Amino acid sequence: MNKYNIKTTKAFEEELLDIYSYIVDYLQEPKIANEKYKKIRQAQANGARTIDDLKIMTDIVIENDDEAKEMEAVLKNACKCRNVSVEEVAQAVRNGADTVEKVTAATGAGADCDKCKGGVLQSIIKNRG
Repeated sequence: MNKYNIKTTKAFEEELLDIYSYIVDYLQEPKIANEKYKKIRQAQANGARTIDDLKIMTDIVIENDDEAKEMEAVLKNACKCRNVSVEEVAQAVRNGADTVEKVTAATGAGADCDKCKGGVLQSIIKNRG
């Protein structure tokens, strides 16, 4: 029982904590316009890893230093849902994870929404880390 006298299971309570953590993380994330975010992720799937890569590969206009920092943070992250960095995925690939399934098993990246599987993870695997 909890303070509302509702019976719950341990698994249900853990799931609620996960959801709560996700919401808190989401609210604290840097905010980049959705269109720019999509372009960053698409460029990342095509191999972009730096702001200079973004400037070459996209028509994104960086408005200020804060936005550039936010973009750099997005570029360092391979899986937003599990907060797995590009470096963690690259290390898994260097350690032998040569498929998306192996990368997911090694890092957790792609285990939730699957959005990173076809783009970012494939790109890192293709480039061998």
